[in-house]
Amino acid sequence: MHAALLALALLLAPADSVRVSATLDPSTIPVGGTATLTILVRTGGPSPERIESPSLPAGLLVVGTRDFSQFQFSLPGGRTRVVRREITLRAYRPGRYTIPEIEVVVDGRAYRTRALELTATGSAPPSPPAPGEAASGPDDEVLFRATLAPDTAYVGQQITLRADAMISEEAQMRLRRAPEYLAPDAPGFWVRDFAPQPRAHPRPLGGRVYLTQTFTRAYFPITPGSYTLPPARLQYEIRRGFLYTPEREELVTDSLRVVVLPLPEEGRPDSFTGAVGRYRIRASIEPAEVPVGEAAALVVEIEGEGNIRALPPPSLPEMDGVVIHPPAEDATVREDGGRLVGTKRFTWILVPERPGRIELPDLSYAHFDPEARAYRVARTGALALNVTGTALASDDEPAARLAGLKARPGRESTLGWVRSPGFAVLQLVPLLGIVFVIVRGRRRTQPRKVGR
Repeated sequence: MHAALLALALLLAPADSVRVSATLDPSTIPVGGTATLTILVRTGGPSPERIESPSLPAGLLVVGTRDFSQFQFSLPGGRTRVVRREITLRAYRPGRYTIPEIEVVVDGRAYRTRALELTATGSAPPSPPAPGEAASGPDDEVLFRATLAPDTAYVGQQITLRADAMISEEAQMRLRRAPEYLAPDAPGFWVRDFAPQPRAHPRPLGGRVYLTQTFTRAYFPITPGSYTLPPARLQYEIRRGFLYTPEREELVTDSLRVVVLPLPEEGRPDSFTGAVGRYRIRASIEPAEVPVGEAAALVVEIEGEGNIRALPPPSLPEMDGVVIHPPAEDATVREDGGRLVGTKRFTWILVPERPGRIELPDLSYAHFDPEARAYRVARTGALALNVTGTALASDDEPAARLAGLKARPGRESTLGWVRSPGFAVLQLVPLLGIVFVIVRGRRRTQPRKVGR
């Protein structure tokens, strides 16, 4: 009996042990190729507090990071938390690289993975660009630069990626087709692409003239943390001679890193619902006077700079004697100097139930201004709605409410003629016909008298 209980306890007990490991796939790559460094943490307790970024030797560069978390259930062992971080590495010159031990902290205790070896084979291409520098094709025929600004932002603040593709005059004549720009994806961000410039513009650089095309993308972070965005890429095909087949080239920028800060608690208004940016608010009631029971529209417009489409609606005060329907939303957005600006419109339908003047106090809209690093509150002026007529029937007056419904214009019944005097006369016609037939028949059967 005791042995059975002990076995059951072992089966159901969670696994508190922590195991960390690191793998590299593949362990040999060509120069310019990528390998995936996977850090795996298994624990029956809390999730890891920290996974240190690897200290990489020169010649290796992080080009992407992804995190995964899941639970596994097994008997014996119970529930196990599995956390996996995948780091994509790119080698820019040949050699044998040692990736040192990686520290993982779980429940205040440090664990380390084993060191790994990565081999890069082949010849060295041009050195990777430093952050902000341009990647270049052979003989600087094409230059490609991407920048992310700001590199430190608050949750909800716009972070702008600007990518410039610069093609020399010589390369323009040999391109097989238009280059293809690949913007980096960013899980955990709300993303909006701006329309590219309508035409490329010439730009002198290093004694040469480049035709430059600029691409812009806005990123709005959703949660705080440190993020590494994959590099931006530019692919093109070029023919280097009349008898040569086209060669495919790819230019890759450095990884793009950004730190996202949480919104401060200090000074946060109670009415704040998450709007980040710079905004103004205005409101109107259309029409300003309606009869009892008819609808008026309360229109509130939030205008400014920020993630316009994601703006939440302002809060409305309670209005006694008015039925308020949920708001409809629509937004217009445009680019202005690399910033996302526009207007979001909220429309509530108001149905007053009694006459009088309904006062609507100032409406406020709290938002966080990331440039001022402070909370602001935009306000409207006071509004009023004049209601004419008599009050609608209350719930304890069903007869009056029904009478009001009966008084509405409607179509008369098509059977109303059956209650008319003419219809009663028509009912006698068959009876009179029967009497007529009987009387006439009797006259025909009577004997005729013969005169003397």
